[in-house]
Parts: sequence; structure tokens; C-alpha cells
Amino acid sequence: MEPPFSSGHVCSSSRNGLGYLVNSVRNALFGALEQDLARLNLTAAQLVVVVAIARDQLQTIGELGAYAGIDMGAMSRLIGRLEEKGIVRRTRSDTDKRAMIVELAPMGRNLYPQIEPILIDINRRFLQGFSAEESEQLQKMLERLLANANRPPSKEASAT
Repeated sequence: MEPPFSSGHVCSSSRNGLGYLVNSVRNALFGALEQDLARLNLTAAQLVVVVAIARDQLQTIGELGAYAGIDMGAMSRLIGRLEEKGIVRRTRSDTDKRAMIVELAPMGRNLYPQIEPILIDINRRFLQGFSAEESEQLQKMLERLLANANRPPSKEASAT
């Protein structure tokens, strides 16, 4: 019998399907984040923005929206909530007057170091029982899944 996720056969039953499993892990991850971030008065969606600014130096609402996978309107509202909390601030770009630059405010810069231990703990909890090799393999597999998701469908796939 072929493994359910081999290239020849993908299990599609509701509880074993790839989509169900990926979505369930995502929901559990965001649930854990929400619970652990509550003491910082931060949501998982807001965390994504703070981390993207701090680590990846993303600056515009468009860049942050593309990174988080949400539209500019939703990102603008999310930035507004972070701005109300004093975590970020928006300024006009020096090079493009239409663009708004989002940066961490002093409170956000102070908050960021408190986030890393939470992320490390959640990763540790979710990867409990995995060897270092298995953890690395899982990450590489997820990266491949994401790369495949971002490719246009092949002619064979669209013909079926």
C-alpha cells in the first residue's frame, strides 16, 4: 500500500487530507500564539507585522500585506490598531510621497525582544518528540509545499 502523501496518491479524506492537516496545524499554532501573546496585548496577526518590520525590514503597507497574505485595506486597519497601541508609527516616504513607511515606535522596539522567547517556546512545544533531523526535514518539506503552491499549475494538473 502506498503512503497517503506520496506523489502517486494524496489522501483526501476530511481528517487525513493535506489541506485539513495544514489548516489544523495553522489554527493550533495561531491559537497558541494568541494565548501566549495576550500578556503582551498583541494578537498573532499583529505579531506578524512587528516581526516583519523588525527582522525583515519591511516598511510599506503593501510589503507588509504581501508578507502576511492580506489585502492593503486589512493591513492598513491592522497597522492602525498597532499605532493606537503605540507599537508602530507611520510616516510619509521621503522618496515617494504616496507611500507610507511603517516603523516600530519605541514601545514596539521594547516589545520585540519579549516576542522571541514566546516563539522559541511555541516552536519547542509543537516540535516536541521530533529529532533535530526531523524538524529540519519538516521545515524543508513545508518550504517545498509553499514553493509548489506558488507555482502555476502544470498542464497535466489542469487537464484532470
